[in-house]
Amino acid sequence: MKDIDFERSEIVVREGKGNKDRVTMLPRRLHVLLRAQIAKARAMYEADLALGQGEVWLPDALAVKNPKAPKSGVWQYVFPAAGFSADPRSGVVRRHHTDEKRMHRAVKAAERVGIAKPVSPHTLRHSVAIHPSAKRLRHSNRAGTPGPLRRVHDYVYTHVLNRGGHGVWSPLDAG
Repeated sequence: MKDIDFERSEIVVREGKGNKDRVTMLPRRLHVLLRAQIAKARAMYEADLALGQGEVWLPDALAVKNPKAPKSGVWQYVFPAAGFSADPRSGVVRRHHTDEKRMHRAVKAAERVGIAKPVSPHTLRHSVAIHPSAKRLRHSNRAGTPGPLRRVHDYVYTHVLNRGGHGVWSPLDAG
């Protein structure tokens, strides 16, 4: 939960592609829905605490440095799993985040509602990339961009860099 910043309309994505942390936009249109999801996750967390649970996995150094952090509300998942399971690293039974396969299946469901093109989480990432968001996606090398598109990339990168983080907007917030 601590990785969502409504004021700046940003989300920190931890250990994404290349095991890097990234900051991405949070469309203002999703604030109400995301706040409702956070309320559901907090209610689940409170119920877990009442059962003597409510602890999440944290990297070893962080868990050792602050032993109370795993049960802190700010470290809870926004999309927690429906039930408890044994942590494969330690054997501790706790609630984990929603499985990424489940999220992938939910995105793929778009095809069943009439979207003619293949849809995946990766497709969504690329659909955002066509907007001036190269800075947020943290592309480390523009050399992979073919021919004339490189000039467009140069413009987009310069435009985004000159405007700072709030120079990037979400396609969901347009119109």
